[in-house]
Amino acid sequence: MNKIVKPTLFLALVGGITAGGLLFSIIAKTPRYTVSIDRTETPEIGDQITVKYPSWISEAVAIKSFKIVPETKGEVIWLADHHELIFLPELGFDPNINYEVKIVSPSLFAAIGPLNKTYTFKVIAVNNSTEISREVYIPQITSGKYIDINLKSMVIALFQDGQIVKTFPVAGKGRPGRGDTPEGKYKVLRKEPKHFSSLSQAWMPWSLNFRSDGYYLHGWPYFKNGKKVSVAYSLGCIRLFDGDDKELYDWAEVGTPVIIHSSTLAAIAAPEASLDDGDLVREGSRHEVYLIKKTGNKKFKRHILTSNIEQWYPHLSPFAGKVKVINDGSLNEYLTSRWIKSDEDPKTIYEIDSAGIKHLVLCNNGSGDCLETWNLYGWDVQEIYIVNNKELNFYPQGESIQLKLSSALSN
Repeated sequence: MNKIVKPTLFLALVGGITAGGLLFSIIAKTPRYTVSIDRTETPEIGDQITVKYPSWISEAVAIKSFKIVPETKGEVIWLADHHELIFLPELGFDPNINYEVKIVSPSLFAAIGPLNKTYTFKVIAVNNSTEISREVYIPQITSGKYIDINLKSMVIALFQDGQIVKTFPVAGKGRPGRGDTPEGKYKVLRKEPKHFSSLSQAWMPWSLNFRSDGYYLHGWPYFKNGKKVSVAYSLGCIRLFDGDDKELYDWAEVGTPVIIHSSTLAAIAAPEASLDDGDLVREGSRHEVYLIKKTGNKKFKRHILTSNIEQWYPHLSPFAGKVKVINDGSLNEYLTSRWIKSDEDPKTIYEIDSAGIKHLVLCNNGSGDCLETWNLYGWDVQEIYIVNNKELNFYPQGESIQLKLSSALSN
């Protein structure tokens, strides 16, 4: 026998379904029960996905619910005070890929409710390169301070009156093809001990702003909970390691020029014409340091094999700060000298070989008094460098050599 549903029971059932749907609709629109997904891209942090969860969602549930397709390697950060999950792709997002962020809660209720959410996006490549990056750019600022940043060698060099006073490694830069660090000539616009990015919700310590549209030199970024960003790429800003960031911040001034480039040569400190007798120099792409000697139109260079020279000659201290960097090839016209003599014994000559071994020069008569013989052969006495005994005694003694015409003229 068929049962007949009483009108009151039917109305109650319909009312219950309607009320449930209304309740579900209210829940779906209530922040306490909903999830929001936001994507930002900033010069400081780079690409970033931020998911805002209801206050009753735990960190474990939030992390388990987060999915990105295709699977992308990156860092997940949980900000407990804000109930936010932040995802930072290790290499940034690829402009050639369509991405989908899925929030799927492990709970049955949320799977059919408002916690289930999908967000799709595709990023756009930002090309900040300029003409300066397609040429060999050699800075020639020889007065005052400036900051030279080579994105090819990943070196930041601080210059004072044409000389390098300090170098730092570049810890992070913009991802090529996605958000390159802009190259060009800029200046420090303002300084902030801690710059806060409202878009990425992160702090940038010891920040130097060099472009008004949000580009900085700064330390390693960190979020409000103190968690540091682990990804190396930004979308244009340049990062420094801990310690280096504050040292650069303290040294730079508002108005200090900033030159950013990708030269195949190292930054150049001074043109050859500015070199003086007794200067320590090296060519931009080489590590060998020479002590130059200029007498009239004669030019000599002696390879300096140790930084201990700053201990023997106070005017050459600090060694690193005294070395002038010049254009490659500028030393070609300088004659290389291997010959030295003591300021206390001007008649005894030594050869210093490439291994730093000294060799007493003997004359034809077997004595070490070779200065007269040197002059008789017509060799230039200016080629012999005068050193003090501290330097002379530093070099270990090797075998003596006989002074011969071919030996003295070979360099």
